[in-house]
Amino acid sequence: MSKAARRIIAAAKKILRYAHYSKVKTPVFVLGCQRSGTTLVLNVAGRSPKVHSYHEGDGVILDVEYFRIISEDAVRKAIDKTPEPIILFKPLNDSQYVDRLLGMHENAKAIWLYRHYRDVVDSAIKLWGDAQRTIMHEVSKGVYTDPGSRAVGEQVTLENIEMVKRFTAKGLSPGDGAALLWYLRNSIYFDLGLQTNPRVLLCKYEDLVRESGKRFEAIFKFIGAGYSPKYTADVHASSVKKESAVAFDHEIVRLCEGMVKRLDDARLSQSVPQPSGGTRTNAPSFS
Repeated sequence: MSKAARRIIAAAKKILRYAHYSKVKTPVFVLGCQRSGTTLVLNVAGRSPKVHSYHEGDGVILDVEYFRIISEDAVRKAIDKTPEPIILFKPLNDSQYVDRLLGMHENAKAIWLYRHYRDVVDSAIKLWGDAQRTIMHEVSKGVYTDPGSRAVGEQVTLENIEMVKRFTAKGLSPGDGAALLWYLRNSIYFDLGLQTNPRVLLCKYEDLVRESGKRFEAIFKFIGAGYSPKYTADVHASSVKKESAVAFDHEIVRLCEGMVKRLDDARLSQSVPQPSGGTRTNAPSFS
C-alpha cells in the first residue's frame, strides 16, 4: 500500500472517529511496574472501536523524556478531546499517585498489572542493563539524577526505604536491583489500599497470555467495552517463565516470592467490578 493510500485511510478514520464523539467518558489508567504487560493491555483494548489508547511516547499526557504526567490539565484535555468513550492511559512512572488519577474524573478506573519478578527482571536487564541497580542506590540516598528515577522513590514507605538501604549496603547485582524495584513498585498496590478499591482491577500478565479470551473479556467488562475473540487472536504465552540465568540474593528472593503470593491472593479474592462510575475523591493535583 502506498504512503498516499495510508494517509487517505488515516484521514478517513479520523473523520469517522470524530463523527461519533462521545460526551460520556471513562478514563482508565493502566499501571504497575515496567515490563509487566501494560503495553499488551493498551494494544488489545485499543482494537475496540469504543476505546482509544494513549501510549507513553505519544506526548499527550506524559513528557516524552521521563514519561511523567505533564499536568492534571493535560489529562483532562486529553479526556475531553478524545472522541471514543473509553480512554486508556499508561502513566507507569506515576503509578504511585493512582489515588490522584482516580480523583480526576468521576468515571476514572485503573488496571494494575503484575508479572512474575523473574521474567520482569530478565526483560529489564536486557533492555536497561544495570540501570535499576543504580536507581536503588539513588532511592537509598534520596538523591536522584532525573524525574524518572525519582518516581521509584516517591510514596515509598519508611520501612521499604530502610530495607533498600540495608540491601544496597551489602551490595547489589543488576538482578537484585531490578528485583527490588519490582518489589517497591508492586508494594504500592497494598500501601495505597488498592485491593479494597472497586475502581481498581488487579490483573496478572501470565493469565492474560495463557487464557487471553477469558481474562481480556473480564478487562473489557470492567472498562465497559464489548469483547470480541478477534481482539486477542495474536496473544500468546511465549514470554512466560523462560529459562533465566540471573542470580538473586536469597533474602530478596524471599521478599519477592512473598509479594507474588500476596498479589495472587488479592487477585483471586477480588470481585470484578461492574462497568459503572465511581465516586470522586478529593486528591491533590499534579503540578
